[in-house]
Amino acid sequence: MVFGKGINDMTSKIPSYSTWHSMIRRCYSEVYHKNKPTYVGTTVEEKWLRLSVFNSWFESNYIKGWQLDKDLLSNFGKLYSESTCCFLPNDVNCALKFDIKDSGLPAGVSFKTENSKYVAQYSRLDENGKRKGVHVLYSNDPNECFLAYKKAKESYIRELAEKYKSKIPDKVYIALCEIDIK
Repeated sequence: MVFGKGINDMTSKIPSYSTWHSMIRRCYSEVYHKNKPTYVGTTVEEKWLRLSVFNSWFESNYIKGWQLDKDLLSNFGKLYSESTCCFLPNDVNCALKFDIKDSGLPAGVSFKTENSKYVAQYSRLDENGKRKGVHVLYSNDPNECFLAYKKAKESYIRELAEKYKSKIPDKVYIALCEIDIK
């Protein structure tokens, strides 16, 4: 058993093993949850607990170097499954991350004490894969900043959808184009 749930009924030397193992760890490792509490309550559909079943899906869907994602097709749900997962390039997967803050401010908004203003900003990966912050707006109104962030971030995600349109399944392209940041 892997993390008390996963059934490794194949060799660990197959390409899908590390992806499967990481998915099982994110869902069922208490040690992992201490560092990444957002994964608490995340599960894997029962049939995917068996490596051989996951491997069949993996072989039909994997694109070398891309990352397993459960958020886009599930509207940021907590289930890894055949219907909620896809493989995404790193820049797209990173674009779908939204910082959860303890400040009570909306996503994409922070307060800058040096000028006593709220700032809307998001990050994107440059051509070298390095994260780069993009400032969108400074304002006295955090809601105005959120709306500017939402518009800019959704536009960036649609830009990525166009970039990868010929390489991603139609359902992934559509989901990226229809993203609605709340």
